[in-house]
Amino acid sequence: MTELGDRVLALIVIATGLAGLFGWGTGSLLEAEGTTRIVTYLVLMVVYFAILVGVWEFFKRTETQPEAERDRRDA
Repeated sequence: MTELGDRVLALIVIATGLAGLFGWGTGSLLEAEGTTRIVTYLVLMVVYFAILVGVWEFFKRTETQPEAERDRRDA
């Protein structure tokens, strides 16, 4: 599997877990109504996507290839 494939797979797994966690949290802990509920959902969605972008950037900087292969590729 390529590095991009590994990153996409990890992002899918993390996104699914976070969606379940946020869904459970808002469904069981949030009892607000009206505008407060909508604003809370919007804030949680922004936090959700910010976390996913952070995870993507973290995995983008992670090198998974051995040093010898990287040296050959860079030369």
